[in-house]
Amino acid sequence: VNYIHRGKLIQHAETFFGNLEDYIGKAEIAEAKSDFRKYKDKFVQTKCQKCKTKTTMHSWSKLDLASMAKKTGFESLYFPGYYYPTLHAHATAAAVGYRLKDSEDNPITFEEGSQPDAADQSLIIAHNLIIRLVDIQSEFFKLDFAGELELLNSDFKTLWGRESNGVRSQNERE
Repeated sequence: VNYIHRGKLIQHAETFFGNLEDYIGKAEIAEAKSDFRKYKDKFVQTKCQKCKTKTTMHSWSKLDLASMAKKTGFESLYFPGYYYPTLHAHATAAAVGYRLKDSEDNPITFEEGSQPDAADQSLIIAHNLIIRLVDIQSEFFKLDFAGELELLNSDFKTLWGRESNGVRSQNERE
């Protein structure tokens, strides 16, 4: 855990649990607070351009996840692999609305049970991500996995009945 996340964890835990020494050693708390103070200036962003208010960043990067996906060539996997599933993983109106169904017999019902289509979609995205990661590792470490990637893509097409978007095109590589 990086120093910023650890410091924020201690701050939040103190807010909710009070005396943390009942749960965590005094030395660990002091170390987390000290490290947070020491490194927090490296993780500051401007909250308001007008008044120049600063705040500690949520993450190690000033880029949001969508921007990171675009910058690294993962934009085709961002929405189906992160944004859309996040709507369903958290208690949102979108997650509830997705399971509400209407029919002639029942005005509105809640669809319980498994969702095989959503499960398949998750597996397709995960499979694409694995292929993309093998492609990136092959390029970065000069491994020449061209044959293996061809086989991975062929297996993907056999399993899912469509082409993978796991291997980057030459334009995406440049």
